[in-house]
Amino acid sequence: MSFLSERITNWSANAGSYSCIFINAENYIGQEYFEQKGRVYTFVKRRIMEVNLTRIDQDYHFAATGNSGVAVHMDANPEIGGHNMGARPMEMLLMGLGGCSAIDVIMILKKQRQEATTFDINVTADREKVEEHTEFRNINVHFKLSGDLNEDKVRKAIELSLEKYCSVAMVLYKTSTITYSLELL
Repeated sequence: MSFLSERITNWSANAGSYSCIFINAENYIGQEYFEQKGRVYTFVKRRIMEVNLTRIDQDYHFAATGNSGVAVHMDANPEIGGHNMGARPMEMLLMGLGGCSAIDVIMILKKQRQEATTFDINVTADREKVEEHTEFRNINVHFKLSGDLNEDKVRKAIELSLEKYCSVAMVLYKTSTITYSLELL
């Protein structure tokens, strides 16, 4: 593996597994696992994601950056001392769901030679108080697209995204029901 700049390897004979943690030049951090089950080895690759937050003011305004280096601002609700200088963390989850699904749908439609001339998403959700925090319970992702599009192909792309490919959706399904609606213009 010539692209690796650092590699840490552990082998546990008792557990019958092999683990490798590596970091490459692009700051990609990941783990590889090989588990022995009889004579079958299972390979699992995991990515470790890192995000850094920097406090901007003396209240709740933060700039967050991930591996892409792009800053995103977050702030608290003014009711608890925020100043509307960024999105709320729960809004960021819904933005992440919309963005993740949008990327999936556009990629799938492009492979099917379906080109959307406009593409908008509106995500709505209700929250329920659970102990001391709130969780999303029902989320609807409303897609609005225009172009020379086959409705069945668009629906199939959306369903593949929300049911199979969108990692954000997979996380949110643990506490929420996610539905979608489609409007072709």
